[in-house]
Amino acid sequence: MGFPIDPVVRTIVADLLTAADLPGGPGAWLYTFEDSVRTHGRVADVLEFLRKLEVWPEHLAHVHDVTYVEDEDGIQTVSTTVLAHDGTPHQIPSIRICLDHARVIYKPLTVPPIAHAHLGQWLVEQHAEYVTVSGRHTVALDPAGMRRVLGDGAAVDRASRHVRAALGKHSLDTLDAAKSYAESRLRAHDPALSWERLGTA
Repeated sequence: MGFPIDPVVRTIVADLLTAADLPGGPGAWLYTFEDSVRTHGRVADVLEFLRKLEVWPEHLAHVHDVTYVEDEDGIQTVSTTVLAHDGTPHQIPSIRICLDHARVIYKPLTVPPIAHAHLGQWLVEQHAEYVTVSGRHTVALDPAGMRRVLGDGAAVDRASRHVRAALGKHSLDTLDAAKSYAESRLRAHDPALSWERLGTA
């Protein structure tokens, strides 16, 4: 008698099996990029924004709606309705793990046809005079999907630029929103605080 397998585990196993069969091995089709912003807001407020998804529709134009549940271990099961550039809504289920009071790792369970899988991470780091908020993304490209989206002969570098433009914009929007949220909370704690001090190059 076999053990029941969680649907999330089934999805991850399927991704691994598909990646193992890629020409040249999975490493040849992986693309990773990272963006960061600086803020003088508090780490706790940045993390509050990244973790409390119910505030995202108010602050992110591409997020129409979010529902989620979080267990005692900080694992979130999420359904996000994202608006495409033409306003078309797309529902994206995902799993998020809140770690170390400084990281949120997430895996969308559906991805655009150009990719097999996407793994993302939000990372918050305290420095001497500021806080850095980073978004790091690794995408496993799908050769067949690349041909459907970009045409025959599409190369990995072109597909990577396509991913960078689309996913990178949403990532930067989220980082900027986290920065603004934290700095607004900081101003709420100290109304006399000068906004000039909060300028971050």
